[in-house]
Amino acid sequence: MKLGKRTLPEHCHLIIKSREYVIGFLHSSGAAFASRIKNFNELVISYPNVKFSLIRDQRESAISGKVGKEEIDKLNHTKNGQFVTMDKSDRLNFELIYNLIIDINNQDLDVDMTTALKKVAEKMSDYWLINILMGT
Repeated sequence: MKLGKRTLPEHCHLIIKSREYVIGFLHSSGAAFASRIKNFNELVISYPNVKFSLIRDQRESAISGKVGKEEIDKLNHTKNGQFVTMDKSDRLNFELIYNLIIDINNQDLDVDMTTALKKVAEKMSDYWLINILMGT
C-alpha cells in the first residue's frame, strides 16, 4: 500500500480469506515517529474496509512527544486501526507464525497452510495473529 511519496512504517500487506489486513512496524522515535504514524493514520482513513495494526517493540523508547501520543490515540479510536506494543512473548509468537507461513509459501516446508494454521491455533488460540489468520 502506498500514500504517494510519503514514508510509511515498514509493513506487510496480508490478504486473508478475501479480506485485507495490514501490519506495520514502527521503530523510529521523535519527529520521524510522528511523521510516519500521521501517514499511517491517513492510510487507515483512506481504506475503511481494511484492518490495520501498527506495532512497536516494547524495548523501543517510550513515545513522549505530544504529536506522537495524539496520533496513537487517533489510530486507536478508528474502527479499523490499532496501535500494539509487542513484548518478548508476542515477538517470538509473531516470528514463529510468520516464518511458518513464509516457509510454506516458499515450499521449504511441505505442509498444507490450512492444516498448519489449525495445528498452531490449537496451541495459540488466544493469540491475536492467529485470530486474524483464522478469521475469528
